[in-house]
Amino acid sequence: MSLYQDFIFGFFDFLRGRRNIERLRFLRKSQYWPREKLAEWQLGKLNEVLTVAKEKSPFYREKIENVSLPLTSLEQIQSLPILTKSDIRKHKEGIKCLGIPEDLFILGKTGGSTGEPMHYYYDK
Repeated sequence: MSLYQDFIFGFFDFLRGRRNIERLRFLRKSQYWPREKLAEWQLGKLNEVLTVAKEKSPFYREKIENVSLPLTSLEQIQSLPILTKSDIRKHKEGIKCLGIPEDLFILGKTGGSTGEPMHYYYDK
């Protein structure tokens, strides 16, 4: 890592409330992991996301109610329902996780190059 990257970018990451440099360090390290270790990490992160979504998002609570968690293999991804643009348009508010202050949600949108722009929420 360089002084510029560690300190300058790190400082701006801190100011913006982001973790880009931390993620870059992780990617540089994990790119050399054996396939099995990477798959194990991916499965763990996927289970974390699915568990939070099922517990805190009204939309996902209903959408994945029949999915048994935790998943035990990455192949089980095929059993998950697909999220469509139509789902996001119809259920934008219901997708948001409960218990997160409204001011942390940022409204984003696509450019609409395939037709109608899509609006969605994200947070830092």
